[in-house]
Amino acid sequence: MPLKLHEIRHLQQQGRIEEALNQCQQAHISEPHQLNLLAMLGTLRVQNQEIDQARKILSQLESLGVAESKDAVLLTDVAGIHILLGEPAKAMPYLELALGANSGYLLAIIRRGMVSLQSGYIDSAIEDFNAGLMNLSPEQQMPMLVNLCRCYLLKGEAEQALIYIEQTRLLTHHNSEQWVLAAVDCYIALDRWEDAEQAIQQGLQAGLKQNKGLLLWSLILAAQDKHEEAEHQIRKALRDDPDNVELLTHLAELANVRGHYGEVLHCLHRATELEPENAGLWVQLAQMGKQHFDENAARKAAEKALELTENKLGGERAQALVAMARVEADAENETLAETYYQDALKELPDFIPAKLGLGHLWLQWGRVDEATALFESVAEHHPIAGYGALIGARRFPDDDKVLANIEHMAYIPSLEGAVKSGLLFDLAAVYEHRKDYDKAFHFAQEANQASRHHLRYDAAEHRDYCQRLQQYFSREFYQQRLEFGHSSKLPVFVCGMPRSGTTLVEQILGGHPDVFVAGEIGMLSSVMQRLKAWERHVGSGLDYPECIHNFTAEQAYKFAEQVLEDLRRYEGNAKYIVDKMPHNFENIGLLRLLFPNAPVIHVLREPRDVAVSNYFINYQAKFGGMGFAYDLTDIGQQLIDYQQLNAHWDATLIKPILTLRYEDVVDDTEDAARKMLAYLELDWTAEVLNHQNLGEH
Repeated sequence: MPLKLHEIRHLQQQGRIEEALNQCQQAHISEPHQLNLLAMLGTLRVQNQEIDQARKILSQLESLGVAESKDAVLLTDVAGIHILLGEPAKAMPYLELALGANSGYLLAIIRRGMVSLQSGYIDSAIEDFNAGLMNLSPEQQMPMLVNLCRCYLLKGEAEQALIYIEQTRLLTHHNSEQWVLAAVDCYIALDRWEDAEQAIQQGLQAGLKQNKGLLLWSLILAAQDKHEEAEHQIRKALRDDPDNVELLTHLAELANVRGHYGEVLHCLHRATELEPENAGLWVQLAQMGKQHFDENAARKAAEKALELTENKLGGERAQALVAMARVEADAENETLAETYYQDALKELPDFIPAKLGLGHLWLQWGRVDEATALFESVAEHHPIAGYGALIGARRFPDDDKVLANIEHMAYIPSLEGAVKSGLLFDLAAVYEHRKDYDKAFHFAQEANQASRHHLRYDAAEHRDYCQRLQQYFSREFYQQRLEFGHSSKLPVFVCGMPRSGTTLVEQILGGHPDVFVAGEIGMLSSVMQRLKAWERHVGSGLDYPECIHNFTAEQAYKFAEQVLEDLRRYEGNAKYIVDKMPHNFENIGLLRLLFPNAPVIHVLREPRDVAVSNYFINYQAKFGGMGFAYDLTDIGQQLIDYQQLNAHWDATLIKPILTLRYEDVVDDTEDAARKMLAYLELDWTAEVLNHQNLGEH
């Protein structure tokens, strides 16, 4: 290595990036054809956050044929630029070339380990990091020890990870930020809370920033299910440092765990005001919009993320593409969604969110084998994510070791709390499939208890709301409003208890050429929000449903027109558009006021099957109307409310509702389909029997 380059690299290793950059620039001016200097300059540009300049240097190196070089140092430095840019897949070919030229080149081996770790090839990463550990001096070993700790934590082997954490204690500089982060994660995984707190204190004494220590402290609290206290600590810090984006995003994560949607949005919006060019924040906003059925907000945020990453490659661009794919998938633009997922995988071939999203899209299309093959490829390197997707696709693992690993990972504390409820729901599904009902119920109960910890659901409040609906939407109410609403039959409302078979009915209807299935679009919820906003505007102080008596015929027609306008955006030529929202059984009174002639199909299922199915499903919704589903008593109370409401609608409404039993639909699908088409006054077509993936949603 040329002397000057050696000096520059030494400055870089000491963290003196600006000084190294200045010297490298001067050296490059003197020796413009020296590719090793150019590669080092690219590395330093990235480390100095000069991303565009670094990419130009990469392009220059490629045009000069660097891939044909036999210089292991040069090739490894080019790989290093890609690693720093978050492009591990593009780094690996250069590292393989470097090791082909010099199989013992240690830096290439270590960087290959880093790429393997980022890509999920944990065992390969361990092999390379161990090689680095054996060939480095003690003062250089700490990064290898920390990386080995990370590897074993990802494998769910916290005891083995602890060995490397303890080895670093022999090093004088062990309490660096890297070590503190790994140590806290390791001690949390082992429920060693005092050791985790002590690691933070050691880090603070060694110069760890106070805010970083506070974030780790809040993680310790959350991992012990003390989320309220964790939020309090972060809010207290924000009072002193209100413009700290890291604190804001962490508070958003805590609030999201607890289902506090308003707090999440507040934090993320504030963060984007402070860092409007931070594409990652817009990706998070897009995800929030998707989770809370706000399609417009999700789309705007995803479009912003795409705009900000237009000239970028790698991780940031892949995240933005996946955010846009999810928006398009929710908007029923599946082909466009597939394109975005594929584009994300071009950026990062092993990007898990893109693989999972694409797989779920293929499942919807009935391409089950392709989807499961994609999930299996994820499971090879990320077992928890991959097997979770496979279980969701009803492809259950047979290997007891896999199940033991999932169970072990489920009980490792994290920001979510003491357990990961999603993994427990997965295990419940597996053991239900195995007909080991004791284990299945055990895991379902544990999962529901963990989820319910974050919920606020009051069965008495729901009972009161349903009784008020019956009081205000009375037979006399409708007799006095016979001229209300719109005569259109365009909207078809499919409702029933969640897990009663509404998706199956929706799939059958979607097979008819005159019917467009829009999914769970919740048009009536939007109407109720506008009603409440109007009452606030006029200052009546009335909530829904009390305010319905102030609703005029003109308003009813106008609101119905707005619903129709929104529906026509989905498909302008359809005779019928289906809004399948199970909980619309609560909103039948309002929909009959707006659309007295619209078809309403109610799916009825045996209550005990509904109860068990709800209890075993992971709604991933710590907010909204699914709060009842995490407790068997609450499920029972919800079923009573549901039955009483349906009896009320049957006795009150003039236009009949078509009620179908789920069991009858499954036993004789053709007969049920004929009844539905007759109710909609549509001609029979056998195409409705070609629906995919009969289910009980």
